[in-house]
Amino acid sequence: DSKGRLWVLSEESGLSLIDYRERKSLPLTWHEGLRERADEVRISSLVEEPVTGKIIIGTLNCGLLVYDEEQIRPIAHDSTRDLSVKSLCLAPTSFFVGEGGIFVGVEHDGLLLFDPLHEQVRPLQIPNCRYDLSRGKVHALTCDSQGNLWVGLYQRGLMVLPKPMYGFEQVAFSDRYGDGWTACVTSVLATRTGDVWVGTDGDGVYVVRKDGSRSHYTMHNSALENNAVMAMSEDEEGGIRLSTYMGGLVRWR
Repeated sequence: DSKGRLWVLSEESGLSLIDYRERKSLPLTWHEGLRERADEVRISSLVEEPVTGKIIIGTLNCGLLVYDEEQIRPIAHDSTRDLSVKSLCLAPTSFFVGEGGIFVGVEHDGLLLFDPLHEQVRPLQIPNCRYDLSRGKVHALTCDSQGNLWVGLYQRGLMVLPKPMYGFEQVAFSDRYGDGWTACVTSVLATRTGDVWVGTDGDGVYVVRKDGSRSHYTMHNSALENNAVMAMSEDEEGGIRLSTYMGGLVRWR
């Protein structure tokens, strides 16, 4: 850590703290509520929070713990005791989670955010993420030098959440596939009212309203002859003309 101490995790001897410069072991004091269970605590990960200097400890059977230079204790608002924490990672400021936030990967509740200042944990929803991380098993987390978040998911592979840049962000839609929008985009139209229409090859048309609401139209709930929308344009009356593959021209108003 920043004070030159080495934190060592082992299956047989649990957690040890070593003064790396002096090459000597340092004492660790456990909170009285954890003292009798110290040998049973299964620690999975640690991270040093740079603002407060606290060491945040993730465990498989006791949720989140904190070392604050006095003792290892439960977090102040201990709502995590039943969580199986798999990984911890400092949250980059590019994800707008506040200074010093820490991503918490857990076994059954996906990705959470820990606020070390108030010692509170809350669910974290990444805007427009193609996969519902609240249902996943997040076993590994890391942020690269460019501010991208890498998420290792149990039996689902590796996901990269790119750093938002220059005002751009990924836009995804929930659909019948369940894991995000997988349709092929064929055309995009911005209307005079501020709505955005997105035509797809096989999944109809999506509409992102100016207020952020979204609609999805296919041949099953609209006048579309098929779900392959190849081109779109807006006429003088504000109607939307949709050209479909082998399905003719449709006007929406």
